Amino acid sequence: MTSTVVGLDSSPTVSGPGPTGGLGSNVLNDRLRLLVDHGVLERVRYQDNPPRHEYRLTAKGADLYPVLLAVMAWGDHCAEPVGWRDMTAEFEPDAW
Repeated sequence: MTSTVVGLDSSPTVSGPGPTGGLGSNVLNDRLRLLVDHGVLERVRYQDNPPRHEYRLTAKGADLYPVLLAVMAWGDHCAEPVGWRDMTAEFEPDAW
């Protein structure tokens, strides 16, 4: 979402350590689809052949952005550093 706000291309074709943080395309697609389904982003086609899309913040997404920044600032100030593997571990419902 931060890539969308600052104007970076958040197309699912982006890979590597750039704006996607090195996420696999399947994970990125799932997350983008979820954000579109919840009205935070909108998917807009910008090329027909081959079909390519970009993701833009909706008004709902723009309202969420200051909250995201506040959580990030809190994490920078209060949370212990976490390794990449820990952040991407599968969610275990019984762990909570």
